[in-house]
Amino acid sequence: MLSALYSDGAEIDDLSAARQLELLRRGALDAGLLALPEDADGLRVVVVSERPLGVLVSDAHPLARLEDVGWDDLAGLDLLLYERKLAPGYHDALLADCAAAGWRPAHVRAGPPRRSLFVAELRHGGDVVALRPQEEPAEGLRWLPLREAPVVRHALVWDPAHEFSDRIAALI
Repeated sequence: MLSALYSDGAEIDDLSAARQLELLRRGALDAGLLALPEDADGLRVVVVSERPLGVLVSDAHPLARLEDVGWDDLAGLDLLLYERKLAPGYHDALLADCAAAGWRPAHVRAGPPRRSLFVAELRHGGDVVALRPQEEPAEGLRWLPLREAPVVRHALVWDPAHEFSDRIAALI
């Protein structure tokens, strides 16, 4: 888990969606930011971003030569994805989107939780891709637009009974 302590005492933690929801329900977390869908019953959920997914590959991968990628280009490739227990709703929805588009990954590899290990797996893991929203790729990786891409929605989530609920809502 990564964390940072700011001068005002606020702490930011890098937590899985499942852990955020657990802590929110126990009152041990003020607010969370997670990819939807997740089971957030009883919590306030406000979508703060919607971004199409693209394909992240090693810059040595054959797909890296393309300008964009279609679902048929992914045939026979593995998908690098975090363990289901970390964000079961999003994990299942992403695989359902892949199936609806006609792509069933050869294998779904459980990606390591740390970014550096995830990047190494993509760079040196062979016929593997990841589906991610556009960001500046790490060295040795290339992000490609995916035609007919599903959209990932990120939401700010908090307990409406939290003592600072109004202040959290004002952030939006």
